[in-house]
Amino acid sequence: MSDQSSVSIADTVEQHLQLIEKLNPKLNAVLTLTAEEARARAAALDKSAANGNHLSALHGLPMIIKDCLAVKGIRSTWGNKAYENRIADHDAELVMRLKNAGAVFLGMSNLSELCFSVTNLNDHFGAARNPWNTDHVTGGSSGGSAASVAAGLCRVAIGTDTGGSVRIPASFCGVTGLRPTVGRIPTTGGLSLSTRFDTAGPIAYDIADVAAVYMVIAGYDPADPNSVERPVENVVAAVKGNIEGMAIGIPKSFYYDNLDTDVAARLQDAIKTFESCGASIVDIDLADAAGATKAAMGIVAAETLEAFADQIAEKPETISRSVLANMKFGERVSGVRFAAARRRLQEWDLTLRKAFDDVDFILTPSVPCTAIPISPDADSHENLQKLTTGAYAIGVAGVPSMSVPCGFDGKGLPVGMQITAPWWHEATLFRAGGAFQVRTDFHTARPKF
Repeated sequence: MSDQSSVSIADTVEQHLQLIEKLNPKLNAVLTLTAEEARARAAALDKSAANGNHLSALHGLPMIIKDCLAVKGIRSTWGNKAYENRIADHDAELVMRLKNAGAVFLGMSNLSELCFSVTNLNDHFGAARNPWNTDHVTGGSSGGSAASVAAGLCRVAIGTDTGGSVRIPASFCGVTGLRPTVGRIPTTGGLSLSTRFDTAGPIAYDIADVAAVYMVIAGYDPADPNSVERPVENVVAAVKGNIEGMAIGIPKSFYYDNLDTDVAARLQDAIKTFESCGASIVDIDLADAAGATKAAMGIVAAETLEAFADQIAEKPETISRSVLANMKFGERVSGVRFAAARRRLQEWDLTLRKAFDDVDFILTPSVPCTAIPISPDADSHENLQKLTTGAYAIGVAGVPSMSVPCGFDGKGLPVGMQITAPWWHEATLFRAGGAFQVRTDFHTARPKF
């Protein structure tokens, strides 16, 4: 991130703030702009740097935070009008870590209402729009974060991911988005849909930027019940590694079924690129991926319904119709069905563990299609099922995965590939993604918007 050193942090921040003011009315990617706070922070960091004090590699990094993570003194809406005027009285743990590392927060990003949608349509604050085509969705629920990076409003953004909420918008917006192993990055101080499956991760164009931010926010948090105390591997070094001799698993079914033609073609191109890196391709059978996906959706729906039970009971009118309808699918999940789903996901974990005995990482499409048009029915349950095909079961297994841009469709919309590694092997994702970005330039493309 040394390319910022020749320009003052204040100038860099001002450039980004001006770009947000110019472009955000069309994109609606940022819900709350924190211009004065950012200017004051930049001035203080410039003064610190002049005295020879650099906090870390993130010193002066312009960032946007998803508006479900608390930033002290800043409005925190969760994408819902019921919380429109709420001011956070604390920092989320990962926000505190970023502050301590010298990051500059420019604002809070648009998101799907209560993080429960895969499009980032939002009846309360309006849809975030895709910079590659503003008539199309960004994906959700971290759509404002992905769109902010794609449009150059910030260098890196933070999103959260339960069933695809980082990886889907990263794919649709042509950027790189990380979902780490559950327990690696703390979610303390953020909105929680599922205590079992929630996590958070950085979004950027360049995988090296994702790595730098990951190294700051990863690590044990005793206040997070999912957090695990174990060393964090240096993934910054891994970005410059190679994958010669690695084995890549390609699932025979489900993940490669019913793909858009262009998505299928771009994945085949990606496979050839990885082969040119010296990796070998291994066909694998991820038995019952469909069943695991269905089980995961049932559990997340039930847990989300419980998380917002009071609001649904007392103020159902504060939740939009489509989000409430999708939440209420959780009512169909009885205790017995919930237990059966948990058992099925345990079997799914064993399936993945067995697959990783034979391969180093798994390559799948992030989403089976490119960004869909904005429409009144874009948030239908059918689209929820379709757009999460690649993400849900992988996510709830708790394994680390990353969406990396791998090309475009015939309409110029980005295509993303999903790299998945064994638990705690984030470095493998960065090695694979880094090797791919060395040999391709998709992450250097920018929307003409």
